[in-house]
Amino acid sequence: MVTNTVKRESKKAQKTFFDPDFVMMQRQLKRDSFYVRFRETCDKVLPDELFADIYSGFGRPPVSPSLLMRVQLLMIKYRCGDEMALENLLYDERWRYMCNVPLHESTFHPTTLHYFRLRLTFGTIKRALIAQLKEEGIILHNTPLHRIFEATKRAAVEMGILSAEDAQYLDSTNILGAASVQDTFMLLFQGLRQLA
Repeated sequence: MVTNTVKRESKKAQKTFFDPDFVMMQRQLKRDSFYVRFRETCDKVLPDELFADIYSGFGRPPVSPSLLMRVQLLMIKYRCGDEMALENLLYDERWRYMCNVPLHESTFHPTTLHYFRLRLTFGTIKRALIAQLKEEGIILHNTPLHRIFEATKRAAVEMGILSAEDAQYLDSTNILGAASVQDTFMLLFQGLRQLA
């Protein structure tokens, strides 16, 4: 039996001059800054193991799903697309710090983010299976994204980032369903309005 584990090379304990922690220490990053809080929170709330069920145990090791999720969250915060996010990850030391990517490590292709979103939404990247799931109708509570959302919400409560009362108000249906309700023209219109 093959278990679905996310294989990723473990980082060496020895720090280098290329390590994001060292670089940001030289920049004297404030402990209460968004960058530090984002990194510390993601380190605790978004481990690679959280995404193990959407990856196969076969093939080459994937790009860290924790890294991909961090990039997705930063894309939302900074309102940028896949290619701009990867440019930020490549050239902006703050993004590298938040995503825990050493300066000497290369980034990934923008399509990797697209395939990651497919895995979150459908649990697969196989076109035939995705078409079948779309035809049958997607139930949001059965998606990997809903499970990850709920696990992240529980972890946020345990860490004290979110109160138990506030967590009750959060419902992933509103968050996950918002994009599916809007049609393509509405999404394009909103994008154009932001550019103006």
